[in-house]
This record gives sequence, structure tokens and C-alpha cells, in this order.
Amino acid sequence: MSTSSDPSSLWRLTAAPVSLPLDRLDVWRLHLEAATTLESDETLLSPEELVRANRFRFQKDKHRFVTCRSALRRLLGQYLAVPPRQVGFEYSEYGKPGLKISDNPHRLSFNVAHSGDQALIAFGSGHQLGIDIEKVRGDLDTKSLSERFFSKRELGELRALPEAMQLPAFFACWCRKEAFIKAIGEGLSFPLNEFSVSVHPERCPVVEDIKGSAEAGLRWSLTDLAVGTEYRAAVAVDSLHLSIHTFSFPL
Repeated sequence: MSTSSDPSSLWRLTAAPVSLPLDRLDVWRLHLEAATTLESDETLLSPEELVRANRFRFQKDKHRFVTCRSALRRLLGQYLAVPPRQVGFEYSEYGKPGLKISDNPHRLSFNVAHSGDQALIAFGSGHQLGIDIEKVRGDLDTKSLSERFFSKRELGELRALPEAMQLPAFFACWCRKEAFIKAIGEGLSFPLNEFSVSVHPERCPVVEDIKGSAEAGLRWSLTDLAVGTEYRAAVAVDSLHLSIHTFSFPL
């Protein structure tokens, strides 16, 4: 399903999850610039997270990191019914963050993406999932980037579009690819040009093929998310039967 318009009603404002997302995906949207409680947010972070926060050169970037990370902890704490500061993370061999198995009986999974002043956090249970958001920029060398990272199939689809559609198509494709690559969790060991997603920015996104196999992509679902005209976003999950619930986190 594609939802690239931006009706605000799609993002329900709430501070608490309804329940564990056992048969659905929950996606939370954060407006990072709206947050003003940096000091109280910092108290939720681990010593390692505080070290990361203090490495940022600019206060704006530190503010965004702390806001996003503390919101993640608040939401995980609500899903797991534990204090946010007690949420424990571990990392796969490829660096993908997850919850400690001992603290995660429902196999809750999550993924975080941010760009500009927007962040998205996706949650599911027992599924591989990935999410991406990108601010649409006209100053990028999209031609070189697409030639380097897109598959031959994607390049062909991109070049076949009218010139006016090629910038939104590039970002639509990029977000869909990033969401998928984050979902499989293999990082740079899985080259971006070895799988294909649909490129057209106004049509339902799909995984076209994985390493040349159309069948391999059939178990994956891609969905565009409504985040306004200045951004593109997509979420990927290894299921075709999950509904997506979208929420706006009050900061």
C-alpha cells in the first residue's frame, strides 16, 4: 500500500501504545525540533548513549539524537512494561540494534530512521522489519548515486520516467531500498545493487527481485508512508499480512 500524501489524520497523536504489536506494525513519527526537554531526556539514556550524544559537534544534532533515543526508550518501556532506563540493547554481528533476548519474551523488534527534523520508529513482533525516511534534496548528485547503488532494473525504470518525476522517484527508490536492507540486517555485506524495488513514486512499492529471483521478493512487503512533500519514507517487513498503525509521538 502506498500512502505518500500527508493527511494528518493518518498519524494519531498519543503517548502510549494500544498493545503489543503482535499482529500488526506500529510506526511512530517524531518531530525532533518540537522537543524542548533535552535535560530530562538525558536521564533516560545509558552511559554509552550519553557518550555518543556528547560526540556531536553541534547542539542541534545532539538534541535530535537524545530526543529520538529517549522516545525509543519510552516507547519500548511502555511495550515491555519496564522503566525506560532499564531497556537493554544488544547488537547483531552487522551492528543492527535489538533488545536483549532475556528481556524480550514477545520477540519485539524495532527500527529507527531520521532525517532533518523528522524521525520514524517501527515496532513489530517476530518479524524482520526496517524503516527509512529521507528529506528530499535537489542538491544531491542523484545520477551518480543511482548509477552506483541502484540495480540495472531500477536504473532502467528511473531513466524511463519523465524528467520531472526523476527526483521524487530517486528518493522513493532510495527509501524503499534502505528500508529493505535495514530489515534483513546484513548491512553493507548485502550490496544495494543486488536487489530491486519498484521505482515509480506514485505506485504501490514492491520488492521486484532479490539477486535476480523474483520469487525471493514475494515474502516481503513494502509500504510508503505519508510524511509530507518534503520527505519520503518507507517500511519493509517479512510478511504480507500485517496492517500498519501510525502514531505521532507527543514531545
